[in-house]
Amino acid sequence: MRRGWGLLLFTLLLRCGGEDFSSGPGSSGSGGSAGAGGTGGGTGGTGGAGAGGSDASSDAPPDATEGDAGSDAPSDAPAAPDAEDGCTPTTWYPDADEDGFGRSSGALVSCDSPGKQWATQGGDCNDDDPLVNPGQTNFFDGPYESSGGQKSFDYDCSGSELGDPSQFGAAANCGLFAIGNCNQQGFLPANIGTNPICGSKAIRKCVPDLGFCKAEETTVATGKRCR
Repeated sequence: MRRGWGLLLFTLLLRCGGEDFSSGPGSSGSGGSAGAGGTGGGTGGTGGAGAGGSDASSDAPPDATEGDAGSDAPSDAPAAPDAEDGCTPTTWYPDADEDGFGRSSGALVSCDSPGKQWATQGGDCNDDDPLVNPGQTNFFDGPYESSGGQKSFDYDCSGSELGDPSQFGAAANCGLFAIGNCNQQGFLPANIGTNPICGSKAIRKCVPDLGFCKAEETTVATGKRCR
């Protein structure tokens, strides 16, 4: 009888130990599953980081490269002003006769022309006569009247009266001392301007006569030209 109870107790103990043993590995297995879940969670975290990177780069233009941050600046920004927009001050001289030269008095400085009766060149000594100006290259046999009422042949405003070199100069003296050179001729003084022969139409010519040098005077249609 005592032996029977001992066998029953051993059997019960054996069953209880088997259940604990079998559940122990099962719990460890479940723990292992949780560990696997943790690994999955880590992997998911990595994926999240990747997804975050993808979202950040999606805002950039497809063709953008590093340093293109200013490519979206407005294209309608004002352009730099042209050189033509600048002002170049010019001195203008009153030019009443509109010959391209003005008188030196009354000049003004302006970027734009004050009008047609203004010139960029001064020095006109008679702004009432378009024939009189510093650019004159022609010669004239008649004088002009200056603003002071004086007659003058200074057509180029040089301050002197130059005779036309293509004409005769001043007449020579014909006499005993001219016998060896008795063939000269020239204009006699007219005394109109500062140069005495300017405008003169009287010519003296030396002519040999019986061993003497005689003077003959004639009048010409065109007088001595000067400027």
